[in-house]
Amino acid sequence: MRKYEIIAEDTGSITYRENAICNYWLYGSAILFLLGAVPGMFFLNYMAAVGIGLYFLIIYFPAVKDSMHIRSAVRAGTVQISGSRWSFSNPHTIVVPKNDA
Repeated sequence: MRKYEIIAEDTGSITYRENAICNYWLYGSAILFLLGAVPGMFFLNYMAAVGIGLYFLIIYFPAVKDSMHIRSAVRAGTVQISGSRWSFSNPHTIVVPKNDA
């Protein structure tokens, strides 16, 4: 599972699609962590810690290169973003010029 999937690449740009399940995974783990603060529910903290740890190992660290590429294009003002971060049917689509790499 990748956070950013390359769906198109040509001589001038790279088009990424963000995987919405990654956002649900991270925020779901954060909610488990908060629910673990309720007395008697400490096991939820352990489940959340495992979920967040797996998120970083499986999703975040492999996506660092793509994230840095997108971030540099955002700072330069040359990125085009469409779609919704939370939608499976209309996910974030990010078009980044190659010269911003």
